Amino acid sequence: MSKMQTKLDYADAIADWFLDICDRHIGKGDFENALKSAHVAATILCRQNRTLASPRIEAALHVVAEHLSHDISLPKVPAEKGDKSVCLHVMDEALRAGGLTAMAIRWMRNDQSGRIHSVALLSQDVPIPDDLRDAVRTRRGNIYTADPAASFLQRARWLKKLAHETADYVILHIGVADVIAGVAFGADGGPPVMLVNHAAHIFWTGVSIADLVVNCRGSALETFWTSIYRDARCATVPIPLVDPNPFGDQSQRCRADKREAKEAIGVPSDATVILTVGAWYKYLPVDGLDFVETMQGVVQEVPEAFLLVVGFHADSRWNQASARAGDRIRALGIVSQDQLAAIHQAADVYVEGFPVGSTSALLEAGLQGIPVVLGPSPSPPPYTTDGVALDNTLDRATSISDYKHKIVQLSRNHLERHSCGSGIRAAIGCHHTGDGWRQYLETALKMLPPRHSVRAAVTPVPTPVTVHEYWSAFVAQNNSKYEETLEHAVIRALQIGLRPRLTKTVMQACRDYSAVRRRLSMPLPLLFLLCNCLLPLLPLKLAQAAFRLSAFLCRPSALQRLRAHFHAILRGRAASRSWYEEYRNARAKTDDS
Repeated sequence: MSKMQTKLDYADAIADWFLDICDRHIGKGDFENALKSAHVAATILCRQNRTLASPRIEAALHVVAEHLSHDISLPKVPAEKGDKSVCLHVMDEALRAGGLTAMAIRWMRNDQSGRIHSVALLSQDVPIPDDLRDAVRTRRGNIYTADPAASFLQRARWLKKLAHETADYVILHIGVADVIAGVAFGADGGPPVMLVNHAAHIFWTGVSIADLVVNCRGSALETFWTSIYRDARCATVPIPLVDPNPFGDQSQRCRADKREAKEAIGVPSDATVILTVGAWYKYLPVDGLDFVETMQGVVQEVPEAFLLVVGFHADSRWNQASARAGDRIRALGIVSQDQLAAIHQAADVYVEGFPVGSTSALLEAGLQGIPVVLGPSPSPPPYTTDGVALDNTLDRATSISDYKHKIVQLSRNHLERHSCGSGIRAAIGCHHTGDGWRQYLETALKMLPPRHSVRAAVTPVPTPVTVHEYWSAFVAQNNSKYEETLEHAVIRALQIGLRPRLTKTVMQACRDYSAVRRRLSMPLPLLFLLCNCLLPLLPLKLAQAAFRLSAFLCRPSALQRLRAHFHAILRGRAASRSWYEEYRNARAKTDDS
């Protein structure tokens, strides 16, 4: 067995510990703490993709959902909603730019059927974006917000009642570790439920409550992953996009306008602009795959080329590469949609980053008529982009050198750029916009049952070793080490008010995986003292602080890491921030601009 498999086994053992805690709370009728425990288990499992669904979590959500069904008064007949069906979009929170919010907005705008579209927000603690308000208002719907400080169980009760009273069908745009929707729709009855598969590459909860899983890319690979590795029924509804120029060929943009756009963003008017868009972590190197190094080689080979990177500010690695390339690699940070449109106008080639791509950003660029280079085969889908609009349109580079060659060739050949850009624009427009997209939606809606029903059990198949070890190596190298799974899980538990105690089973698991835990984890006696003796006596915030400090000091080179932490703060990026927190913080900066 490989070292990575042993690390994943250890993470599974910690998830099982929290699911054991969940089962005990269910046995005592403490359903709120049961949900908290299931949520922590899900946060552990969503850092891997060896297994894409958990039968234990799904079963626990069903049990709590049955309790909720007996504890809530629901109308026997759904309320009359007029002559048009009502769709309820469910989201954790709506941010002002990017991600699931943009998908929900475009979904509403693209649906020209006359349906009413409403939104339910489960954890909204920032202002609701104006674009979302406008989209809901245009579709004659309402925005409903749960109290973000309410318990999981209270919000599940609120959502269940809301759906029964207002909706003909529900679309879930929810987080991978959600337990609220899982309980709200964890029992039979009510409107049918569609779950948007926006994180096809990793574990997520809710597979058993979905009457239909909606795949956003529509590739054969994505369908296979959903049906086999998640054991779910699925349909394709591609990522909805709005064509900025439905009556013209965007690839034939006026050269004068392009030159002006380049000058406006600070590059020479005759430069070849190569664009990539994505979150900072998606470009971190792993197993010899280094996007920055690769693109530095491209820029050096094409003297008139500039690489523009949108989505984050440069760190030392990017700055050093730019210096070596004569300041022709530039990270532009987080930009508004208007600013991105101006950058699209200047771009000559769009390249997908690796080892992890950004599908929506690639499709948006391609829809502008910008020729696209997919991530290379060493970074395969679902980690980079595939899909119904791309699979028969673009050839994927077979190697890093082939990837570089494709970019250089497009950079030097205007006619090839025009041909490639026209083709990709037509394909994306056919599947992701207008009548083509609406046909996918109508087909999926016809697959929904009249009333919601829950699958009693799911039996997912593990993904291939080479596939999930690729992702696991990326996670372990660049963000969160599996050796620290227990410590991270306890910190998350304390954050949501759960005080887990070590059991004999988990202590034995720690001993069994002592080789995994060595050096990066807290000593088992200290863990027992903290979790079973000290933390239950402390106020919750003090317990969190005490555990964090203990975990920090127990890892090697504490002084060195402290210096790195403060250095990261001075650069404007907290060293311990998670990928989603970084994303959310970046969006907040955009909101303030």
